[in-house]
Amino acid sequence: MGETGRDRLPAELTDPGRWEAAHWRLLAAADAARADDRLAAAVLAERGR
Repeated sequence: MGETGRDRLPAELTDPGRWEAAHWRLLAAADAARADDRLAAAVLAERGR
């Protein structure tokens, strides 16, 4: 069988639970920000990953 992306990446980068938690943190940061600052909050949350 051929390799998949999961086969080539470290396990911590392919863990669905880790990505789900990061996604919820991103959404929480965006929701907490004022509407005008939501994009900036999303960028900052992504940079913190």
